[in-house]
Amino acid sequence: MILQSKGITPGEETIFIVAGSTLRALGYFLAAIALTKFYNLPRNLKKSILFGLLRTVIGLITTLPLVHRLKIDENLFIIAPIIAVVRFFEWFVLIMFFYDKKFEHRLDDIKYSIIGVLYSLVFDFATGALIIIWGLARMG
Repeated sequence: MILQSKGITPGEETIFIVAGSTLRALGYFLAAIALTKFYNLPRNLKKSILFGLLRTVIGLITTLPLVHRLKIDENLFIIAPIIAVVRFFEWFVLIMFFYDKKFEHRLDDIKYSIIGVLYSLVFDFATGALIIIWGLARMG
């Protein structure tokens, strides 16, 4: 699949995807808790868990095919802005659905969506670093 060209086996790739997705779901759950506070809404554990899971699943559904189809290694400077725009809309729609259904806080929605894109980028770097470290450890 995506990482096999790096010498990573299909089993290892599955582990990376599951581990990365689990880490992202936890991180997005924490983001949901922060968003609940920012929007001055009452705490809702189920809603925060659902937000974290949906954000993770939507990201996987949109990003993995893009990365696979466009060969991220060869086209990083083309694909990165595309992914950033896609992620902005993912965050924006989820924020609207969970926190601002009446669209009363447009500037906050945009601000938190941009912060969400940057937050997602942290997970991208962490995943990339893990893949590099794993590859170096296998080499030697």
